[in-house]
Amino acid sequence: MAKKEEHRRIEYAFSEISNLVSGSDAVRVKRIQVDLNISGCDYSLCFNDTQSHLVPVKIKGEDEFEVELRNIVAIVPLRDKEYSNARRGGNKRILFANRKSGILVDFRLKTDIAGKMKLTNDELVEVCNGYFVNRNLLKCCDEKTAKIAVSYIDASGKSCKMQIPVSRRKLPMVRKLILSDN
Repeated sequence: MAKKEEHRRIEYAFSEISNLVSGSDAVRVKRIQVDLNISGCDYSLCFNDTQSHLVPVKIKGEDEFEVELRNIVAIVPLRDKEYSNARRGGNKRILFANRKSGILVDFRLKTDIAGKMKLTNDELVEVCNGYFVNRNLLKCCDEKTAKIAVSYIDASGKSCKMQIPVSRRKLPMVRKLILSDN
């Protein structure tokens, strides 16, 4: 009878957590641990969210926040028509899969990806000079045009697609990454 009661408590706890998470997008469950004593033996069930990796991001006009790595699509240079001092200012556009894109202010790609964002070299891959793409999104590359198609949410909140160029020098590496992940 004790096992049945313990099972009911666990089910109730999981249903309460599910209700809490589904009711608010701001809640994220990182870890659940249940300690059990069954027939005199202690057990511990632990569920970790190992798929998510939180990355600190500071976007122009917003406070620093954390975003899951899987929701970062790419970091790309600003176009000159967007901002006249785009090349001199060190500003970059960050594209997300789940929220509006933003501008990383005074962002140095080679140093700040590891420094400010605390990412390793293989998580965001440089496919062309100044273009970094989330490695998990490297599923296919159009070899004729040497471009990778990605989907993201633009600054107005609409879903968009972008063709990110792949340099000839980086094409063999991108090809190898695509084949290794399949």
